[in-house]
Amino acid sequence: MNGICYYAIASSSEAFQRPVQKFITELTYPRRQVTENTNYNYFAMGQLGFSIHQFSDEPIWDAMVGAPGCYAWTGTPVMISENKPGRLSSLISEKFDDNTQLTGYSVTSGFYFDDETRWYVAAAPQTSDLKGKIEIFQYDGNHAFRGVRIVKGMQNEEYFGASVTSCDVDNDRRDDLIVGAPSWSDKGDEGRIYIISARRNVFERSWIDGKFEGARFGSSVVCLGDLDRDGYGDVAVGAPYEDKSGAVYIFNGGRYGLSQVPSQKILGKDFGRLSGFGLSISEPRDVDGNGYPDVAVGAYRSGHAVLFRAQPVVQVKISLSYVNSARLNSNTTDFSVRFCGYYEGYRVPQTLRVMRIFRVDEVLRRGVLDLPPTDNGTYEIEGLLHYGREICTDVPIILQEGTKTEPIDISVSLSLINEAVIINKFRSKIDATVRLPFDVDCGTDDICISNLTSEVTTSLGPGNNYILGGEKTIKITIDVRNNGEPAYDTQVHVLLPDFLSLASISFDCEEKHLINRSIEVICDIGNPLRSQNSLTLDLAMSQVEIESELFSESIQVPIYLTTQSTNINQRGSNNLFINLVVDASVDITGRAEESIYSYINSSEGEKLDRIRFSHIYNVKKLGLTAIEQAALTVLVPTHLRNSRSEIIEIARINASSLTFFDSTSRENNDYVCKTERIENDKKIIEKNLNATEIVSSRNRTLLLNCENSEIICVNVTCLMDVPRESVNPNSAIAELKLTIDFLLKNVPDEFMISKDIIYFASNASVRVTHPSRGGEVSGMKRNSVIVGTTFLETLSAAQVSIWIIVVSVLIGILLLALLIFALIKLGFFKRKQKEALDALKADSDVNYYLPAFQLRE
Repeated sequence: MNGICYYAIASSSEAFQRPVQKFITELTYPRRQVTENTNYNYFAMGQLGFSIHQFSDEPIWDAMVGAPGCYAWTGTPVMISENKPGRLSSLISEKFDDNTQLTGYSVTSGFYFDDETRWYVAAAPQTSDLKGKIEIFQYDGNHAFRGVRIVKGMQNEEYFGASVTSCDVDNDRRDDLIVGAPSWSDKGDEGRIYIISARRNVFERSWIDGKFEGARFGSSVVCLGDLDRDGYGDVAVGAPYEDKSGAVYIFNGGRYGLSQVPSQKILGKDFGRLSGFGLSISEPRDVDGNGYPDVAVGAYRSGHAVLFRAQPVVQVKISLSYVNSARLNSNTTDFSVRFCGYYEGYRVPQTLRVMRIFRVDEVLRRGVLDLPPTDNGTYEIEGLLHYGREICTDVPIILQEGTKTEPIDISVSLSLINEAVIINKFRSKIDATVRLPFDVDCGTDDICISNLTSEVTTSLGPGNNYILGGEKTIKITIDVRNNGEPAYDTQVHVLLPDFLSLASISFDCEEKHLINRSIEVICDIGNPLRSQNSLTLDLAMSQVEIESELFSESIQVPIYLTTQSTNINQRGSNNLFINLVVDASVDITGRAEESIYSYINSSEGEKLDRIRFSHIYNVKKLGLTAIEQAALTVLVPTHLRNSRSEIIEIARINASSLTFFDSTSRENNDYVCKTERIENDKKIIEKNLNATEIVSSRNRTLLLNCENSEIICVNVTCLMDVPRESVNPNSAIAELKLTIDFLLKNVPDEFMISKDIIYFASNASVRVTHPSRGGEVSGMKRNSVIVGTTFLETLSAAQVSIWIIVVSVLIGILLLALLIFALIKLGFFKRKQKEALDALKADSDVNYYLPAFQLRE
């Protein structure tokens, strides 16, 4: 169970008929099978060849071979090089980890950070935390692996890393890493693939989920190269348990990465009684010499391998237009439309047989072609398209009786006739439509002279300033006026760059993808347009913030009008300029964990040698625009210069801890704060406080801060990468805690003359480093702060003498007696009005009861 790899150079098909006589047996050394005096497997059960990845060309080649059983199933990748023909050298790493994890279960390599340095990947789907991981490292051909970086899975037991492959799916000149996790579950083993891209040394991931329970989508992933010849890498993904037979999905790359929707789905059941189809997919090879990669797919349960040959891909472009300059009117009996078409592609035939299917006025049936229609009322015309050369054909149409005020619609669609090529539907135009209005209300000459003008406004208000990260959509309102005769088939054309799109599209608008990847939005505004109409479009702005550094400080959106009438106003077009405003900054606050300490030992009454304290800084994001990186700088006084110019250490940074408040996982070695010793430079920290504002009793205080020319400080710099989606506006980014040892015993006595208070202050500042275009945030912000800790000789309050307390009590009693005597003299305690009222009440009672007593007698 050590594992052996067989290899040979296949220069022709006959090579597969000869016995293979070359082997890779790197794990068969007898003395390294188990560790001495134990039963711990070393190379035994190594399973060399479980996965393999070749990354250089013949005749001198290199390969990485997975051995997931090495070191008691900890696993390792093995690097194999054929430095000279027939002579192999190898590098077997020491253990990556002490836990059973099957490192080397799958392997790949790619240029993830730039287009010059190759990095290698070994997957370990069975880690101790059950999430799986991939290890990304460098290898220079002579030394051990180095620079290991780790990306972990997101769900327990999803088997993250069961398959890996690498290719550039977004054409940014850096490879993307595709990782399969076939046991990812929503309801149960649907499977998932992750697309991992390196961005400023941070790995960002997106994913595509399987749709079928139990399918294990992602069991295999293979990069196919540029399958459709559009400049982007394409990927095949296996789901071997879907629909009982298995399936393989083809995903095309594009401007914004891998498409979420597959361009092709291949089911195993379509090729007979296959089972387990898609568990393995070969590396692409052009086996038939047509210039396109072919792949073999394994169906392990039924014991089959199926070869799929890629067919040439063409991009077809067709158009349909009106031939005559005169418009249709009530006297028109026939007219012609012009069909034009061509195609492009790599290693494709010079001509293609096609079927053109015409539909003429399907609702009112006012037009027909001079040939029999099909059962569904369409007309089929066979023809040829030429490679790279547009050929046009006029198609006559006969008008029949009927209303001639409503426009007449003619459309055409195209299909291939028994051709061994495939149309790229995402980059082709195989449908075209032309609408022809009837000319009415335009005078005796039947020629409409219109005068179209337009005015463009937006929901951004005056100035059209858009704050990056602000509104998700903006409204564009286009007011069109016609000061002439009716304008038939009036359309508004809006040219959107490739990073803008419509949030929603109206039923009377259509999108047309242009060759330069921009989008033309064409909207019907009136047919006819007699006076005025308005059009409102919602632009989606989410992609603008992501790619804001790819263009200048404004976006230009050309807008123009077209009509089948004659427009005498040649200035009917407008250019909308949207100004991009960066609204991003950072704010910093700081505090001491404890603000006051005593430097006297309370039990012994002597000065302490050392006091440990902490300063804490919080960085907060301000503004709507996302930031990707900020730099935090802290100056801490650590040394002072005495009268003899000697440098004395008075403080030492014991520990620094940088904590992020977002959910993105980071590797610690990417975020270590750098510390360097510097002479004082007041320009580093913007002063926002001075010493008199911080400390009272200045004449009793020894100030230890970085503004003192006799103090030497260390500069702690932390670069904080902030993933774009992880921090909301006005939210905390990170917290830096510095634990400092104050070496009190080292403070020279000459500095403590007439001093019994020590004030220790550190200075911190923060700034945005990316995006490079800075912006101001409305409201208050603080880019720098000073945090101080005070050290006192004693913290206990001074005791008051007993005689002072006694005298104070006696004086209080005497003052109270004098106050009472004065009030008595003034008659304060005699209530004359109350006594008078009581007397009056007594008189009233006597007068009331006396007559009643006399009547009884």
